[in-house]
Amino acid sequence: MQAFTRFFVDRWQFTLVLFVMLFGLGIQSVMSIPKSEDPIVSFPGVGVFVVLPGADAEQMERVIAIPIETALNGLEDVDQIRSTSQAGLASIAVSFVYGSDPEKKYDEVVRELGDALEPLKLRLRVVKAESDGRAYVAFASGDAGAGNVARAAQ
Repeated sequence: MQAFTRFFVDRWQFTLVLFVMLFGLGIQSVMSIPKSEDPIVSFPGVGVFVVLPGADAEQMERVIAIPIETALNGLEDVDQIRSTSQAGLASIAVSFVYGSDPEKKYDEVVRELGDALEPLKLRLRVVKAESDGRAYVAFASGDAGAGNVARAAQ
């Protein structure tokens, strides 16, 4: 056994070429797998974006993001809710437990989002982009700007 390993250690150039050839063969094998062989995986999740010009990050967090998170947290099969707030924009990403029906969960999110945004008088625009990964997005925007946010904050 020692003679076998000594051969590859003494001839390191040969070992290097052998490993590069094996690596290239592995890359070529992966690239030649037909795409129809790949499993179709869809993770149920919805992205919510709220645009409110004139509102600062703290107002977006307090008045927009927290009520939406609270409303969406009441849904069944919620796995994770992530949100970020910045001046004029709040984005909330909701992911559900794998195996949930994405269409049904999207409809539930839109319903809860409509209820959560009703006091602010924001327009809700629904965007559904169904490509390979099925992106479901609900988009809300307001024209009144900081006035609506200041009233809702009080």
